[in-house]
Amino acid sequence: MSFTLNESWVILAILLTLISVGGTKFLIKYLVTLDFFDVPVSRSNHTNPVVKGGGIIIFACLAVGWLLAPVLTLDMAGPTNLPLPLFIGAAVLFAISLLDDIRHIPFILRLTFHGGAVAFVMWQMPFSGHFFSTSLPLWVDQALTWALWVWFINAFNFMDGIDGISSIESIAICLGVALFCLLFHLPISLLVICVIIALACGGFLIWNWHPANIFLGDSGSIVLGFILGYLLLSLANHGYSIAAFIIPLYYLMDTGITILKRLLDKQKIWEAHSNHFYQQAVRSGKSHAFVVKLVTLVNLWLIAFAWLSLTYPRLSLAFSVWIIIGLLASLTNKIPSQLKNLMKDRP
Repeated sequence: MSFTLNESWVILAILLTLISVGGTKFLIKYLVTLDFFDVPVSRSNHTNPVVKGGGIIIFACLAVGWLLAPVLTLDMAGPTNLPLPLFIGAAVLFAISLLDDIRHIPFILRLTFHGGAVAFVMWQMPFSGHFFSTSLPLWVDQALTWALWVWFINAFNFMDGIDGISSIESIAICLGVALFCLLFHLPISLLVICVIIALACGGFLIWNWHPANIFLGDSGSIVLGFILGYLLLSLANHGYSIAAFIIPLYYLMDTGITILKRLLDKQKIWEAHSNHFYQQAVRSGKSHAFVVKLVTLVNLWLIAFAWLSLTYPRLSLAFSVWIIIGLLASLTNKIPSQLKNLMKDRP
């Protein structure tokens, strides 16, 4: 990668900022005329109807970024061609998710599209080597990678339940991956995608911050989960698997623990609910802004530990897990049972 901050990067940044900030303002007014609202129900964490469909802006930024990247001189070594199969997959998921925002689509059908989009990208742009274990047949390892990516898409969607949280998480993941791109000369296409997503979500966040004027909707959260999953898997594929695990660790642990608890309670894990730790925090009286600021602070620590994992992998992973446990405990004003047992064992 031959990265130089030049006028092409400035042009891209200005265009995407205008689209994400100005475009969202226009979109809100337009969606209001269409009466395209997310109406609160018993599990909702907002009390008034809010327009949904912010994914339209996220996808618009993706489209502009993919079109302009080969034209602008982002890489001094030559044109920057962003992966077309990834954009096609994102476009398909955007379409089916927007349709789901408009009229409900059965979960199995949506999951089929999620799996199909991931399979298409992995077929057109296969990752090299193994992700899980070299002792596994490659096809088994690839199947597990496919399942992990599909799970991450839906986990990211499940976590989009309060104002600003998924915009902040997207920016944090992109910041973490971009740092590795710059420090270790990873493909510039990964850096460009990080910049596109971060600017799209940064501008959108102005309108999505509490009290939100617009929600991402599935058309936004599903597409973001798909693209961010690709970035994290690409980071792992370049030899930074522990860092790729640490960077999104809050989303992974909040979702993972919540799903496990729902499975143990014999609940349908694919149905919408309000059992996530961040949702419990808001329902207990904490503001959306407070929770998101806390998550932002923890994400900065996770990025630091991801970088530290290059030298101290096990220690960095252990500290990251304990930080998330502390965050989850603070969100619910509870001490996890594991911590209680440890405290009882101490003299």
